Amino acid sequence: MLEGKGMIKETDMPVKMQIQAMACASQALDIYDVFDCVSIAAHIKKEFDMMHGGGWQCVGASS
Repeated sequence: MLEGKGMIKETDMPVKMQIQAMACASQALDIYDVFDCVSIAAHIKKEFDMMHGGGWQCVGASS
């Protein structure tokens, strides 16, 4: 239902990391309700902290 609707609006991450972020977001959407932006963002942050070291920030929103 939500496939293909994800979007990275602003980043300076390399394309490979953007693809990883989209994969993490897709995984989070399988686990959490689509309107639970806080849990989805926390999931992506946790995954990126594990893959690339701590200090990542993630903001999620719905329109």
